[in-house]
Amino acid sequence: MAADPRPALGRRIREQRERNGLTQHTLAAKLGISYQLVQHYEHGEKLSLDRLIEIARALDCEMEWLLTGIARERRAVPKQLLAWMFALQVAHDLRPLFWLSDSLLLLAAMF
Repeated sequence: MAADPRPALGRRIREQRERNGLTQHTLAAKLGISYQLVQHYEHGEKLSLDRLIEIARALDCEMEWLLTGIARERRAVPKQLLAWMFALQVAHDLRPLFWLSDSLLLLAAMF
């Protein structure tokens, strides 16, 4: 019989909350719920799929990572590249790069 995945899910919620520097109270406020409910979630209790989606958004992390503990690295690359392109454009007013940044924005939206 497979192990219950809920405790690990709860640990990852807590880990990401702490990584973001949030207390249970501040996460609860972001979600519009009580901190006691956040405690239940961090123990892997009372979680629905809809709430898990909200938690992932509030914690600015991938739901896939919350569920599996496996991060998708490819998503970070386009964002870093876009930030670099924007900084370069602002610093040097390089107008020829605008066409490239528009293309990269479309590419980043796919990930």
